[in-house]
Amino acid sequence: MSQSSPSEAPASKLEVQYSLGKSFANPTGIAVLGLAISVSTLGCDLMGWRGAGGDGAASTGTYLFMGGLLMILGGFLEFIVGNTFPFILFCGYGGWWLSFGATLQPFYGAYGAYSPDPSTPSKGLETSGFNASFGFMLVYMAIFSLVCFLGALKVHIALAVVELSLTTVFVLLAGAFWELAMGNASVASNLQTHFHYSPTTATALYALHALPDAYDPLYYDIRPIPRDRDR
Repeated sequence: MSQSSPSEAPASKLEVQYSLGKSFANPTGIAVLGLAISVSTLGCDLMGWRGAGGDGAASTGTYLFMGGLLMILGGFLEFIVGNTFPFILFCGYGGWWLSFGATLQPFYGAYGAYSPDPSTPSKGLETSGFNASFGFMLVYMAIFSLVCFLGALKVHIALAVVELSLTTVFVLLAGAFWELAMGNASVASNLQTHFHYSPTTATALYALHALPDAYDPLYYDIRPIPRDRDR
């Protein structure tokens, strides 16, 4: 009985991933770019540099299109080439940036629903209910970042440092919003002003350069599993 040639055998999972990696560009860079630009902009706003303020509302477009769009696009491209961890990580933060950007838009009524004066929706940003409620989103993003930090330890040290810094950032932000809810504006301001955005931003910018090269083995160095031809 004639045996089928090796070329007719079904492709392995690694071979498919290798083929996709050779067909598409590395999507890691655009996702990390979206993170680096968005987190840098928000950090400068929250720390009040050059008189910035308003919880970063002036950069809503940056959060939606640099943070949200680029990170989710990069995440789905990671999904296409078979990289599960970057897919979850990038889409998770992309969803966060879209959520944050939507919260700052009056159209969605996130803070307007808390305003005591319907004609002035922005007053809702000053209410205890809004600040206390928004703090929970930040707490769970801190938990998500901590889980990503543990996973990133196996990927790249720069990504791990970014995740650890983001965990700290979300914890401090949650504390700031909860202090605002209790009327402790000075404490909340200190939590924002003394933000640990510098290591987050610096490491994210480094990761923008380092991570695409770190992921290249997933795309270019995967070798097909040798098949036993002496069956």
